[in-house]
Amino acid sequence: MENVQITVLRYAGSKRRLLSYIKEYLQPPNLIPVRYIDPFAGGGGVFLSLDFNKALLSDINRELMDLYRAIKQDPVEVWSIFESYPSTKHDYYRIRNDKKVDQLDLIARAARTLYLNRTCFRGWWRYNAQGQFNVGYGGQGRRWAITKDDLITVSRKLTNVTLQDGDFENVINSSP
Repeated sequence: MENVQITVLRYAGSKRRLLSYIKEYLQPPNLIPVRYIDPFAGGGGVFLSLDFNKALLSDINRELMDLYRAIKQDPVEVWSIFESYPSTKHDYYRIRNDKKVDQLDLIARAARTLYLNRTCFRGWWRYNAQGQFNVGYGGQGRRWAITKDDLITVSRKLTNVTLQDGDFENVINSSP
């Protein structure tokens, strides 16, 4: 499996810029006896940059983990819906403010999440007191920094990965 030099998301807490530093402190993937565990998966930069045979990726953000689940399950359909979204600021706010999100299936919710993340201001991930995503429009410039082939590659990397949402302490306490 190839090392992936992309991340699925724009993510404010991304470890991508720290990868060369972080890699110095990780065991080589072939020496990790059970599996790689990342309780703060975020944009997936560390996981995607190395070749782990088995992994557990987790984050407290269920929407984020559902995005990974959907990409693992059907990256082509996630891409198809993602690319069908319109490109205007007005449409961004219409899609962001849609109250029927809970009625969407996993793939459609994931495509929406990817669209909002790729077109919101600086990849921020923020919710208001009512639990609604409320980041302003950031433009279309970073939307097309990923491709359908990138999602397919990420899906392949997720083949032997357990995806879990929840608090990091639960992940650490339940892992071997």
